[in-house]
Amino acid sequence: MIVDLNKKQNEITDLVDLESTRYENIFNLGTRDNYYFFNIIKTVKFPEELNPELYYTKIITGKKPYTAVSFEFYGTQNLWWLILLSNNITNPVDVITPGTKLKIIKREYINDVIQSIKNLNNA
Repeated sequence: MIVDLNKKQNEITDLVDLESTRYENIFNLGTRDNYYFFNIIKTVKFPEELNPELYYTKIITGKKPYTAVSFEFYGTQNLWWLILLSNNITNPVDVITPGTKLKIIKREYINDVIQSIKNLNNA
């Protein structure tokens, strides 16, 4: 049986503390058979039409993982999940092919977006 713990990673003493922008501290944990898991794609879905003021568009020129794109634009690998959600991408393992156009949330809006996700996740 799957149990929604309604807690973030840093709220569970058995797990290590991580940075606040890591998805582990934004999305609720579930547990099943003594394993913890996150289901970020089914938890949050961005609107099809994001406000263009929140993001800019970037065409990816080389094959890259999402962690590399996150590091390039945000200075951390930890926001890869934000790139996936803002582009309605469900498979984080796929390497981005050249020519892919991505919406990149502007840095000044990241905290607002994260807080909105946390509010939805706690509702």
